[in-house]
Amino acid sequence: MLSATAIVVLHVMVWDYNGGRLLADFTRDMPDYATAIETCRKTGVEIARRLTQAWKAKGYPLASTNIDCHWERGAPSEPA
Repeated sequence: MLSATAIVVLHVMVWDYNGGRLLADFTRDMPDYATAIETCRKTGVEIARRLTQAWKAKGYPLASTNIDCHWERGAPSEPA
């Protein structure tokens, strides 16, 4: 069982597969309602679709976005 301070974290990576270059890489805590990995995955897929299309429009036709959802211990990060 996870402790009360466990949070779901989404990790997003956008790659240009033409040159093997990492275009974007960020991690964010999921909102309080995301208490399951599946909720994170659904949100991540939506973000990935938008990011992939945006990078393709910027001239990276082989852009692709990977997501990873996992549990981490600790308090959620404060918004910047």
